[in-house]
Amino acid sequence: MTYRQDIDQLRALAIISVFFYHINRDLFVNGFLGVDLFFVISGYLISKIIFYEIKQGKFNIVNFYSRRIRRLLPLLLFVILIVLVASSFLLFPNEILSLTRSSLFGIFFTSNFFFWREINYFDSVALEKPLLHLWSLSIEEQFYIFFPILLIFLRKIIIKFLDLIIITLLIISLFIYINFYDTYPEEVFYFPFSRIWEILIGFLAFRFEQQKKVKFQSEIVFIIIILILFFPMEVIDPFFSRIIICALALSFLCFNSEENIIRINILNYIGKISYGFYLWHFPIISILYIHNLKINLFSSIIIFCFTFLFSSITYFLIEKPFRDTKKIGSKTFSTSIIMFITIIFIISFVIISKNGFIRDYDEENINLINLDKKLSSQYVIKNFNKFKDKPFLKNRKKNILIIGDSFAQDFTNIFLELNDINQINLSTKYISVECLNLYIPKDEDFEKLKPKYCIPKNQYYNKNLINLIKMSDVIYLSSYWKNIHKPYIFNSLKNLNDITSAEIYVVGSKNFLEVNKRDLLKKKKENVEISYNIPNEIRKLNNLYLNKIEDNYINLIELYCPKYTKCPVFFNNQLISHDGGHLTKEGVNLFVNKLKKDERISQIN
Repeated sequence: MTYRQDIDQLRALAIISVFFYHINRDLFVNGFLGVDLFFVISGYLISKIIFYEIKQGKFNIVNFYSRRIRRLLPLLLFVILIVLVASSFLLFPNEILSLTRSSLFGIFFTSNFFFWREINYFDSVALEKPLLHLWSLSIEEQFYIFFPILLIFLRKIIIKFLDLIIITLLIISLFIYINFYDTYPEEVFYFPFSRIWEILIGFLAFRFEQQKKVKFQSEIVFIIIILILFFPMEVIDPFFSRIIICALALSFLCFNSEENIIRINILNYIGKISYGFYLWHFPIISILYIHNLKINLFSSIIIFCFTFLFSSITYFLIEKPFRDTKKIGSKTFSTSIIMFITIIFIISFVIISKNGFIRDYDEENINLINLDKKLSSQYVIKNFNKFKDKPFLKNRKKNILIIGDSFAQDFTNIFLELNDINQINLSTKYISVECLNLYIPKDEDFEKLKPKYCIPKNQYYNKNLINLIKMSDVIYLSSYWKNIHKPYIFNSLKNLNDITSAEIYVVGSKNFLEVNKRDLLKKKKENVEISYNIPNEIRKLNNLYLNKIEDNYINLIELYCPKYTKCPVFFNNQLISHDGGHLTKEGVNLFVNKLKKDERISQIN
């Protein structure tokens, strides 16, 4: 089977784009599409290998699986082992425990299912999971397990309809992706059923390549792929961008020819070491991120160089030797794999039995060390979601409506602590911060401020919300208010008052110190005062709303930081906020204590 340099170059683009996406998501907004490129390339290569060997009459499924294990498992186990050992010295107990659990799933190529329950890949805290990137490797391996069996079965039974059946599977998978993208985003991202279409596009590329009669300027496709992956622009939203990048990969793999190859030696080399580069890059970036390293151009170059160095070393010392059956025979290979897995299991057992070495820390600081941002985030949204879009019951109880973004979710927790839910009818409506918690109908300039994905259900323009507004007795508007709201908020309040007789309150924003557990722990040990000042922009906006909206403005900042300076970070020795904006349970208690005599929010019935 002939070697194609262009595929290594495509691999290089994929891994470099993924690397820089993890370095700076805001700048390389489409870098995550490198993973989708990998899926297509994998589908193409695996199909080509299997069909080539079947044609030569030497395909053996045991040998196929043996080669895949030799190709992937040794370096994977080595990286997991190194990361586990390093984490024992560099991470906090709850972080070590989470990493340990993810490593055990990683060994058996089921990381995608572990992280499906654990975290959203696009969350900012996703960088705190050093083995998160193994989710994509798991999907590929799950495909590798079943695809050869399916191909052999179909070739023996209904060879004439092989392509038709594969295309049907592709369409079914794409259908799942399209139809469940909005309703089940986590499942669509992490589950193989909604990802197989990308890998099967690689199969189509191989089948079309066999029959290609078209001359094609594939250099143009290569350049378009570079533009999409690396330039700081949002081509479309991620839903369509995956389809676009897979279609471009399909055309490149099908129609590129030897004379069209753009020969760039460094790209060829990075393509060869791309598997190691992928395994190494994320744990390095993740651990540095956890330790609050400020990533700039210089540090990015250093991280890239170290990743490149580790990838090169392990390529020559682990990847290549373990692939070669002449250098490392079956017995030595099996012994090595068993040894690696045994060591990982022993280390994992020690970490779990020691509860992540929690005893190494003072009891006073354990709450801070064990802060789990995922659990804290779940606490923020849980109560809000119970009442989301809930219609008001027809009774004599007061109808309370809370509208807004994640700050409204926070406010809901405060409100529920101050009121008896059995005495009121409560409904909540989520409007994301980008889609603006403002009622400004038929204003074209206002509409231009919002992203295209702000569909009616994420705005005021749907009948259900308008009906809730009209039926409400009290409405709370709670959002992360910014300067973009300033020209419109007072007009929005007037428009709302025109359609409802409800009492409308605007709940002010909050602002807390950005939480970095390591910095806080260090300051506590050194007895350094831990406080912060409210930024100028938030001060001015808060004062403006307070003066204009007066009694209908609930000024949260004055409750914990009336002078805007030396604001507290802890309440009862526990963090007020887990992320610099949203409240912990103890943070909610702080506001409940301050607001329990405020008739605008407390004991409403």
